[in-house]
Amino acid sequence: MNKKGLLTLILGILIIACGTTNMAISKEVAAASTQISAEKTAVKRCPCKKIFEERLHMDKEQIKLADTNRKKENEELKPINSKIRADYKKINEIKSANPSDEATMSQTQKLKEELTLLKQQKAEIKVKYNKNFESYLNKDQKQELQKMREEKKAGKSCCPCGKNRYY
Repeated sequence: MNKKGLLTLILGILIIACGTTNMAISKEVAAASTQISAEKTAVKRCPCKKIFEERLHMDKEQIKLADTNRKKENEELKPINSKIRADYKKINEIKSANPSDEATMSQTQKLKEELTLLKQQKAEIKVKYNKNFESYLNKDQKQELQKMREEKKAGKSCCPCGKNRYY
């Protein structure tokens, strides 16, 4: 009886020790898997850029030049885009406060005129950077880019997201 009691006690201690070890390991595994899944969701992006580069058959030097061009464009557009967002926000606030007031109508009209000017500025900047981008391309790449732009106008997209961000 003494041997059975001692054996039961040892087995109980082993089971408890294994159970706590397994719980600690399972907590670590769960934490690691959530961290990995968070990294996967953060990295998951639309393949627009890659598809665009592959379709134009761009080399590494052209890609590097295009990336710097795109960064410069974004830096120049950032204040204009923020002003456009702010103006739309003001228009919505004014309309929600007094939708039928004449003063409200004149304020929104001024903001809309400012928006059209900002959008023209934005379009001019985009044209400038598009010309700069096209200077990196050879004749065949320019023709393919033109085809892609025509497809975009026709409502077709080369990218799964359908946004055609890069041309």
